[in-house]
Order: sequence, then C-alpha cells, then structure tokens
Amino acid sequence: MGGNAPSPHVRRSLLNGLEAKLPYPYEALMIEPGADFKENLGLLPAIDGVARIELVDGAGAVVATIENAPGKQGSLKVYQYLQQEFGALNVAAAEHGLLVFGEHTEDACNNPGAHPNIDRLIDVVSSGDALTINVIAA
Repeated sequence: MGGNAPSPHVRRSLLNGLEAKLPYPYEALMIEPGADFKENLGLLPAIDGVARIELVDGAGAVVATIENAPGKQGSLKVYQYLQQEFGALNVAAAEHGLLVFGEHTEDACNNPGAHPNIDRLIDVVSSGDALTINVIAA
C-alpha cells in the first residue's frame, strides 16, 4: 500500500455506517492485491448465491464458463469481483485480475494451459479484446 491510504479492511470499517448511502455495495471497493492469492481472496466479496460465470465475446457467444465448484471457486470469486469493479473483462480489469491471482500468475506465465482462467486474463491484456462477464445466480 502506498502513502497513507487505508487498508481495504480499514476502508470497509470506515464505511460501515455509510453503506446505505452509497450507490454501490461497500464490499465492492477495489482492493490493492498483495502477492498471496489466498490473502487476496479473503478481501473479495462472497460468492454465495452464484451458480456460475459466463464470459461472452463481442459476437454474443459464450466463450467460457466458470462453475461454482471445488477447484474453481477462487477463479469464480475473482471474476465476480472484476465484474463488480470494472463492469466487463477489459484490459484494465484483466491487469488487475492478474495481480489478484498473486503467485499463480507467475506460474501461469511459466506453464501455459495450467491455469486457463489466468491465461484468459493474459489473452485479454495482449489482444485488447474485452469480454462481458455474466454472473448467473444459483
């Protein structure tokens, strides 16, 4: 964290009494990701009530789905957060998502195909082609 900016936890506690006045959920405040994915996940909104996320290209085709299932819930949480913060999976969202994935991003760069949900973020950054993130309720 740079300067005197409050941590995400402090920002949330400062807003605790003000959430009803905000035009968005106070949990959706952008985090400053650290190097540890598990710690970053702890800062993200819950995925209770989310069945899956569908990623849709510019032609309207669903190009990927992330189910709410063991082994996918971390990615589901990250992509839901990116949708809440950025509204779409554009270059800025993808760059931020790569930071949220922490140590797994380096592993994905060294082992293409091992982390398809991180590979997708890398593809968006390199291509500039945005995707729509549809959060499907359970």
